[in-house]
Amino acid sequence: MLAPKFHRMISKPLSVRFTKHFTTATTTNSPYTPRRSLMYVPGNDDRKVSKIPKLGADCVCLDCEDGVALNMKESARNNIRDILDILDTKRVDFNSSECSVRVNSVDSGMCETDLEVVLGGENLPSALHL
Repeated sequence: MLAPKFHRMISKPLSVRFTKHFTTATTTNSPYTPRRSLMYVPGNDDRKVSKIPKLGADCVCLDCEDGVALNMKESARNNIRDILDILDTKRVDFNSSECSVRVNSVDSGMCETDLEVVLGGENLPSALHL
């Protein structure tokens, strides 16, 4: 059974069916979408960004924070903005993966710049990780 803490996060009841192989099938009418896997990809590393279509993760997080060296933060911001700007032309094909962005912490002094660049275009990420 699911942990009680998890149930508080769901606005409507979630039906879970166990089969003889212990897999689960879930159905829900709530706007909550369970994510089984979240893959962090450094926003400045084109080699790793190019592997996104093969990941198959439920959510891919383009990272500006820990995965990026201090001297590469600006490059990561700009690369993420470029990826978001040309999502329609499929420079990076996210397939069925959700695209989110993790920005630097407020305490770092870089969060505001991250937000200005990442949110400064027409296409926005599905979520922000603070």
